[in-house]
Amino acid sequence: MRSEVGYKASGRGGEAAQQIPILRWEQVKRVKNGRIPRKIKEHISLPSELRVSDTAFAVHVADNLMEPEFKEGEVVVINPTA
Repeated sequence: MRSEVGYKASGRGGEAAQQIPILRWEQVKRVKNGRIPRKIKEHISLPSELRVSDTAFAVHVADNLMEPEFKEGEVVVINPTA
């Protein structure tokens, strides 16, 4: 799966355009051909100026291994591309 990461979601912003599901890491492993697993409990609203595909999802950064780019606890939006 190729992905582009273009936005670190802060939960703040202007008018929301799209609700993106926030997946747990074990759910990310089950994403196949853009199909998001069911039973998603958490979503994030993206600002209206950001446009992502219907297959986009977000994850919480679980630890500090990706610092300084992504800090533990941040929400990162993943926009899979075909």
